Amino acid sequence: MGVEGVGHVAYGDPMKTWQAVVPVLLFSCGTAETTEDDVCALLCEELVVTCSSEAYPDRTSCLQGCGWDAEIGEDIAGLSQCVTDAACDPFAIVECARAQ
Repeated sequence: MGVEGVGHVAYGDPMKTWQAVVPVLLFSCGTAETTEDDVCALLCEELVVTCSSEAYPDRTSCLQGCGWDAEIGEDIAGLSQCVTDAACDPFAIVECARAQ
């Protein structure tokens, strides 16, 4: 019994994994300071690509909402961390938004 196909069974779609990992690697390289735009990009990557959240149908609308939240002083970094920790659980994501 080999491990063929294990990546698809155990870890989901490898393309989605890379789509989530590459932006994190790009944002973490080359700059010690993370901007609100970087945090919004990571947050929207999690919501739109990784979680495929129906509340965030595309990156553009997600980024616009995140930018607006940042402008009014919301804790975008805290929200991003909470959403990541929620691991695509829609109820936990709603609680993250309420906590902000």
